[in-house]
Amino acid sequence: MSKTIIEFKQVNFSYVDAPVLRDVNLSIHRGEFISVIGPNGGGKTTLAKLILGLVHPDSGTVELFGGSPSAGRSRVGYVPQYTQFDPQFPISVLDVTIMGRMGRRFSIGGGGRDRQAALEALDEVGLRELAKRQFSSLSGGQRQRVLIARALASDPEVLLLDEPTSNVDMAVENRLSSLLESFTERMTIILVTHDLGFVSHLVTRLVCVNETARIHPTYEVTTDMIHSLYEGPIKMVRHDEVEGEH
Repeated sequence: MSKTIIEFKQVNFSYVDAPVLRDVNLSIHRGEFISVIGPNGGGKTTLAKLILGLVHPDSGTVELFGGSPSAGRSRVGYVPQYTQFDPQFPISVLDVTIMGRMGRRFSIGGGGRDRQAALEALDEVGLRELAKRQFSSLSGGQRQRVLIARALASDPEVLLLDEPTSNVDMAVENRLSSLLESFTERMTIILVTHDLGFVSHLVTRLVCVNETARIHPTYEVTTDMIHSLYEGPIKMVRHDEVEGEH
């Protein structure tokens, strides 16, 4: 079995007096593609924040690369669910991407090494030619790819994405799926999503989160299990299937 790089042991977490996660025990191994699913408010984003050390358990422990999440955070590329920005602020696509180098001996103003890493990351997501464009001028799908490039610029061992398909169309989803597939051989991927069909053909295990968290190999997942998790009927779609093929 591959080395464990993320481990939760008896983790409980609350916001003020509202319990969000309870008795979470799970391990994620190097090289896995993990999809974290569950209803809104069930604790998916909180799980991601615990991995990054942005919040801390009320009880129990979270380990990242065998140490504290804050110590290992620079080895994780994070693509957040929402990015707030002032559309009037004059920041270029390249500048946004260079921000991913912060924490890795980042040079103020973007040194030559940081700039080259950012350009290579933009090239990987197919946006190098837009490096000088204003970030605010991009489409929603292009902005999402820039945020992925920002995460890649840090040369991460883990790529953690929180709802990357929110508010994007099917064409953008397909492009993101191809990108993620190209990353699978060199990094561990953790995808927090509401879309059960997105990249389902790449996922090795599912983490089902609704106050508690249970991890399952994909072959164990049944329709009844998903209905129970979401506390109601839900339709599952495989985006990689074509009508008439199985």
